This record gives sequence, structure tokens and C-alpha cells, in this order.
Amino acid sequence: MTHSNSLAILLVLSGFRPVNTEQLNISPTVAGDHSPVAASELPRSADLSPKKRPPSQMPYTSPEYKAWYKQYRAKNKEHIRTVRQNYAIANRQRLLESRRVSERKRWHRNKALLTPKFLAKRLWKQQYDAHYRASKREQKRLTDKRWRQANKIRVKANNQRWRDAHPDNVQRYLRRANRKYLNDHPELVASRRQARRIKMRGVRSDVAAIASQLRHWKTKPSFKCHYCLKRFPIKLLTIDHIVPIAKGGTHTTNNICASCKSCNCTKQVRCLGEWSHGPQQLLAL
Repeated sequence: MTHSNSLAILLVLSGFRPVNTEQLNISPTVAGDHSPVAASELPRSADLSPKKRPPSQMPYTSPEYKAWYKQYRAKNKEHIRTVRQNYAIANRQRLLESRRVSERKRWHRNKALLTPKFLAKRLWKQQYDAHYRASKREQKRLTDKRWRQANKIRVKANNQRWRDAHPDNVQRYLRRANRKYLNDHPELVASRRQARRIKMRGVRSDVAAIASQLRHWKTKPSFKCHYCLKRFPIKLLTIDHIVPIAKGGTHTTNNICASCKSCNCTKQVRCLGEWSHGPQQLLAL
């Protein structure tokens, strides 16, 4: 037996399978030419190392697949986050219902564990969470603000979805917000109402200056009526036009005055010459 035959038998017994050079598209080396073949000349199908193997051929529990998936997540972090956000938005109701079901099952499963010790621990956890949220309130506010700025489309879609699902709550919130605004800005609201009425008549107005004048008057504890010259508590303050709007007056600071309710109601839409109010009215002139 020659040396080449004995070498072939050993290779077959060891499990070696000959490779077809025509199938791999590798030209055999010429006799006497022992130069190595470049790696770029090898076909991709011939590279069967675990690092180059496609994920479909790897078991999910294998270390190779875990390493490949770790690299994939690191390279496609933004894509994975976008896909998950779109899935959560498209399946929000189903995910919420699944979470409620799982929480309900967990509660019934652990219902027998509601011992005094468990309840005391849960109370401590609630108090700890409340204290932690109170200490980190400003940090959480800034974090939530940054998240809302980075996810404006998602926040807008969530708000619209909530408004569509709770129309009664939306109306209740709007009424409460309007009432709060009216209570916090009475002088501005009164000026705007007067400005709307005056605008319909085409009269010149200065709403901002009048609102500033009203705020200045409201800082004092009392005021003196422009007509009767008596002092009244500031909560009884009313605004009157010296020359009525109906008679051609303007809605500016030069044509308004602080008056009591009695003088304002009795004067109505009359000018000072048409309104007889005794000696106090003559002093005001």
C-alpha cells in the first residue's frame, strides 16, 4: 500500500468529505504552484463559521445567537425603539387589557398572602414611594417635560384618544378651567367684555392699558368714587365711562373712572350734564 492510499483511508475514517472544486468555483492549483488562495476568492457559502452563520440556523438558546442579537440591538437601537413605539400605539387597548388581566390574576393568586406582615410591608412601600416622588418631583417634572418634547406626536395622539373616549370629563375640565380663569383675572375679563361690545360699535379702545389701571386700583384696600367722592371697599369697585360709549365716548384710560355701584347704576348712559346728582356731581365737574 502506497503512502497516498493510506492517507486517503485515514481521512475517510476521520469523517473527511472531499470538496468539489468546480462547485466552489475554485480553480485547482497548478503543479508546483503552492501560493495560498485569497479570502476574497472564496464563495460565501463555503464560510460556515458560527460568526457568519445566519440567525435562522442558530438555536435561540445558543451563545452564538445571543451574541449576534446583542450586536444587532446595539447597531439598531433607534429602529427597535421606533418599532416598539408604533406597536404600542397601534395596540394600546389590547396591551392595557392584557396588563389588567395579568394584574388581576396576580392579585387573586397572592390573595392568600395578605397577612398583617404583608399589609404592613405594602403600606411602608406606598409611603416610601410617596416620599420618593415628593423628593424627586422637580427632577421628574423636567424628565417628563423632555419626554413630551421628544414625543410630541405620541403625546398629541394620546391626548386626542383620551378626549374622544371621555367627552364628559373634557367638558367638566373646560368649565372648571374657565371658572378659574374668570376668578383669577376679573379685571382682564371685564375689559375684554367691554372691548367686544365696543368693537361692535366701532369705538377706539385700549384694553391692555385699562387692565393695567384696574390691577393698580385693586392693590389698594379702598377707593374713592369719582362722582360722590365717598370711600368704599375695593370689592365694591365698578368701572364707568365718563362720556358713555353710546354718546361717542372712547374705551381708554382718559375716559374711565372708579365709581360705586349706586352712582354707576343711576348715571346709566347719561352724560354729566344730563345727570343731576346733587352738589357732589358739581364738585366732580
